[in-house]
Amino acid sequence: MKRIPSVGRVDAPIVIVGIAPSKEDEMVGVPFVGQQGKLLRQLLESAVIEYNDCYVTNLVKYHPPNNDIKRIKELGIDIETCVLELRDELKLTNANVIIPLGELPLQALTSKEGIGKYRGSILKSDLLSERKVIPTYHPGSLFHQMELTALVMSDFKKGKRESFFPDFRNIPKRDYLISPTFSQAVDYLNSILSLNDKPFKKISFDIETTRLNQMILCLGISESKDSAICIPIFDKGKRYWSISEETEIWRLFQAILTSPNHYKIIQNAQFEMDCLFDVVGEITPVYMDTMIGHHLLYSELPKDLATLCSLYTNETFYKDEAKDADYDSNALWTYNCKDVCVTFEVAEALETELEEAGLTSFMHGYQMPLLKILWQASHFGVKLDKSKISELDTHYKREGEKWQKCLDVLVGKEINVNSSTQVKKLLYQDMKLPQSIHKKTGKLTSDNEAIGRLNKLRPDPIFEAILKTRECNKIVSTYTKDMSDPDGRVRCNWVITGTETGRLSSRKNIRKTGCNLQNIPKNLRDIFTADEGCSYVVGDLSQVEARFVAWLSGDENLKNLFKKGGKVHSQVASWIFKTPVDLVTPEQYAKAKSVVHGANYDMGYRTFAQTAGISITESQWLLNQYHNNFPMIKMWHQSIVDQLRRNRMTTSPFGRRRLFFGWWGDSLFKEAYATVPQACAVDLLCSAILRVYYQLPPSAIILLQVHDEIVIQCRDEDVGNIASLFKREVEKPIIINGDSLFVPLDIKVGKNWKELKEWI
Repeated sequence: MKRIPSVGRVDAPIVIVGIAPSKEDEMVGVPFVGQQGKLLRQLLESAVIEYNDCYVTNLVKYHPPNNDIKRIKELGIDIETCVLELRDELKLTNANVIIPLGELPLQALTSKEGIGKYRGSILKSDLLSERKVIPTYHPGSLFHQMELTALVMSDFKKGKRESFFPDFRNIPKRDYLISPTFSQAVDYLNSILSLNDKPFKKISFDIETTRLNQMILCLGISESKDSAICIPIFDKGKRYWSISEETEIWRLFQAILTSPNHYKIIQNAQFEMDCLFDVVGEITPVYMDTMIGHHLLYSELPKDLATLCSLYTNETFYKDEAKDADYDSNALWTYNCKDVCVTFEVAEALETELEEAGLTSFMHGYQMPLLKILWQASHFGVKLDKSKISELDTHYKREGEKWQKCLDVLVGKEINVNSSTQVKKLLYQDMKLPQSIHKKTGKLTSDNEAIGRLNKLRPDPIFEAILKTRECNKIVSTYTKDMSDPDGRVRCNWVITGTETGRLSSRKNIRKTGCNLQNIPKNLRDIFTADEGCSYVVGDLSQVEARFVAWLSGDENLKNLFKKGGKVHSQVASWIFKTPVDLVTPEQYAKAKSVVHGANYDMGYRTFAQTAGISITESQWLLNQYHNNFPMIKMWHQSIVDQLRRNRMTTSPFGRRRLFFGWWGDSLFKEAYATVPQACAVDLLCSAILRVYYQLPPSAIILLQVHDEIVIQCRDEDVGNIASLFKREVEKPIIINGDSLFVPLDIKVGKNWKELKEWI
């Protein structure tokens, strides 16, 4: 057992406190010398902090058995004694800031729990009176979540700023008006409503609701980061005001939230817009949704207000204060005011960063108008054919039972296809099949992809029975339930911040109805039907990602395939298999389609072999054939790696950027190759949505955006005009590398989302 001493200057302005020495530290006799230490030094360097200018120590000075701090007692050491020793040690230092790395040092220095909550906060130490503590993650915890390094860098930068002085001068001091009198509430709202000869006024607001958002408890509103008012609506289950007083408060609130001269700042705007619609109508204009602004800058980072608060303000973590006070009225109202002020301050910081990044127009000219369109689509909803739902439910229950019986007969016993334990035992023990390892988790898997590969390797009717049973069970449990609101319409929430590439995602709404409309199987889409006298106009971008790869890479051979028209996958199959296009078989077409996607994003030949269900030899041959015909794609890959090496960032021709925080290597590179074409696809389609939206007649509405597809509902007599408008606005030229790219939009029309006919 070897004690590892601290290192550094006792007069250093920053003290870093780790948990315990690693095995490498024990061997060398110095803290933070292994991989964790290397990462720590890199992160400090990013914050312009010299490691040698810090005092570096550990809470526990001995390496715990098997690197497990819970086993430190086996060495005759207890944490309580280590805390007291740390206190005495730190008393000898003159640091203005102490940075604990991880949960145990945080608890030792502040008595607080939850490093994920408190990281980035400026806290007072319980261990050493009046010392500033800014906790962050331990470098050892970052190796599995490298995107969190961005948060640690931010925390170190905050520590650097705070290290120049000992006091807490940068903690915000805000004024909150809670439980106001009626006259105070009315005067405050009237003062916000008054523009005082200004053309516009920015305001932030926030609401607190009961569980499942059934009741609005209070309203918070502010026109600065320094003060806010919380106006209660309900308190302890009772109305706070008389009916006439509450009516006047809502009237003023509505006037503010619908005023074109009041620019609203909201964190997660769709939530407030949904909750408040019945009492104030549509909130407009939403100037800044702070989640979206942050997403444009750092799409890989969390987007909750607690994280944004830690990154863009000096407000101490407060999100548990109301809960810890058992939702006492004063605590809830104060919490509401803090949310309002923090959101305003975050928005100000985001404005600066967006401008510096050249994303101001992207934010306010594209993303915020898109939010309005998507909210209107969500609010309008899609009509659900309940008779069709019932019919499909009966059908798939019967089919599921049939396939389950078939499987049980084939296996000779009952098998629960949704039990991974049972299916893995069947596959890998009873049938003695080669084990399939999940490429992300690294664990043994029996998912559908693994079963599909096993079926291609060793065909057996058992595999089809498992997959069919699972498919039927999934449809019954997810898609043939009544997911609609009382008016028979399905409403999801469209999420602009759902993916790192900019692609939209969807989920249930705040009432927990609706569903993820992105995942509706194509064979079930007839459950969604147009309203009486209306039709769906459905536009689908043709091979959009592959087209963007051709123009981004500048590969003339691939570009010419698209310029000649026809199906590029058929033409690629013709090149690879050296056969006329009209003689390409369905199997060759499927392989060509797989190879186009795989090769464009540099899929490895082993992964491609598994995905396509082919041999490694055939996989290598197909990928080589593709790259021989389109050599510029490999050069494009290298150009992306070179760009990542400069600033770890990609930027699309539309201006969308992504900053990458993952481990440097092939996985990160492949993610980057896919990011720009995917971002281009969504931005081409959604920017066209904006142009189409402003030209639609009042009776038409944009309903859905799913992958590369947009669904518009319009009156039957308007179908031709809407389809023409849609096609015209999407098929505008995009200049990439000096050459014009046209992406065709295939348009179909029908009375439901499945039974569609080509529009000519």
